[in-house]
Amino acid sequence: MYPFPSPTMMVASGASLWTPAQFGTDLLLWLDGRDPATMVRDANSAVSQWSDKSASARHAAQATGGARPIYSASARNSTGGLIFDGSDDVLTFSTAGLPVDSAASTMVVVGRPTNNTAGGIGYGQRSNNQMRCVQEINRGSSVQYGTWASDLDNGITWSGFDRIVIAEQAQGSNPLVSVTQNGATSQKSLTTTSTPSGSTGTVGNWPGSGIISGTYWGGVIQSCLILNRILTQDERDKLTGYLAWSFNLAASLPAGHPYKSAAPTI
Repeated sequence: MYPFPSPTMMVASGASLWTPAQFGTDLLLWLDGRDPATMVRDANSAVSQWSDKSASARHAAQATGGARPIYSASARNSTGGLIFDGSDDVLTFSTAGLPVDSAASTMVVVGRPTNNTAGGIGYGQRSNNQMRCVQEINRGSSVQYGTWASDLDNGITWSGFDRIVIAEQAQGSNPLVSVTQNGATSQKSLTTTSTPSGSTGTVGNWPGSGIISGTYWGGVIQSCLILNRILTQDERDKLTGYLAWSFNLAASLPAGHPYKSAAPTI
């Protein structure tokens, strides 16, 4: 049983809660801050491994004790998550089997940064259009999907705010990218992208060899997901609704969102 508040408490009698598990094998990573059983922690709650709830077993880990984020059951809005120090905390994960080159992908972060330039989750290389990263950038501390060249900056301030950010890159050499934050969507067509294979994935900083000082995430990350395709509108709504009710953010959904008053069901 998850700690309160649990989205199962918002589901009508006889109905079953929709969860990201409904994506099946299309779900390549699911890190869930609501589930303390997925955290390998020491006596000080420093997390050495955040276990993947997808079938990929793509666990995010940190071998160095001083660079581990801290788990808290009440990290934000009385719900669980990892607290990153903005200095050197970062988790890394394998990118084997993740979408590369012109393949489609969806990347998700639920979190609240406190600094103005930070990587939430990403993989690839810091080279011309070879990165996929959900990040906060210092142009207004705004939500951005970054490729290290042709980026989508939606102009919505992230620093100091709880956001559910869903970044989708369509298939193709000049793909359409969409960023949905708390249910509102921005779009942009990117120039040619070619995310390489064999890179290391990161939670809490930009990806690529030689992690950059000054771009560590300061603040809370509560969930991260990666899928091997873009979403339908119904799936996007369900995922946003599920995450909003999971992390006590339903009030932030726009008026008219189909899951503003209750969590999604199947």
